[in-house]
Amino acid sequence: MLINKYGVEYIQFHDDIFYDYSLNSPKWLRDFIDEVKMRKLVLKFRIYLRANNVKDKRLLELKRLDTIFVGVESGVQQILDEMQKGVSVQDGEEAIYAIRKRGIRVEVGFITIVPTMTFDELKENYEFLYRVRIDNDTSFHNRLNIYNRYSYEEILREKGLLREKKTFGIFIHIDLLI
Repeated sequence: MLINKYGVEYIQFHDDIFYDYSLNSPKWLRDFIDEVKMRKLVLKFRIYLRANNVKDKRLLELKRLDTIFVGVESGVQQILDEMQKGVSVQDGEEAIYAIRKRGIRVEVGFITIVPTMTFDELKENYEFLYRVRIDNDTSFHNRLNIYNRYSYEEILREKGLLREKKTFGIFIHIDLLI
C-alpha cells in the first residue's frame, strides 16, 4: 500500500536492532526476505544494528539495502566494558569493513567522549575513527544517552560526575561535571 498508493521508495527501520541473536531473528529475517521477494518490492531501505549483529551474512546480502547504521559506540575496549555494551572494538571494526565490502553505506553511532575517559583513551578513540575512516558528520553520529537506573548512570553518580537528575520517562537530563 505504501509503495503503490503513496509512491514510497525508501523505508528506514529505525529500531535499535533490526536483527539480533534471539531465537526469533533468523526466522524473522527469512520471512522478511521472502516477503520482499514475493511482492517484488522495489525499494531501498536502511537498518540499524549492533556491531556484533553484522556477522550474519544474510543481512549483508539483502537486495536494495542502502545503509546500515551500526552501533560501534567506542574504539576503547575499557569504555565499552564500563558501559556494559556487550561488544568489542574488534566487533565494530569488523562490522564496518564487512558492510563496506558489500558496497553498502555505513553510518556509525559513536560516543567520542565520556566523563570517565582519560586523555589517552580519547586519543585511542580518535585513532580508531581514523583507522576505520569514519571522519565526517555524514557517516558519524555522536551522542551519549544515559538511561535511568542504567549501570553507567550509577558509575557516573558514584564518581560524583552527575550534578542533578530530572527524570523524563526512561531518559535522564543531567549536567556532567567535566
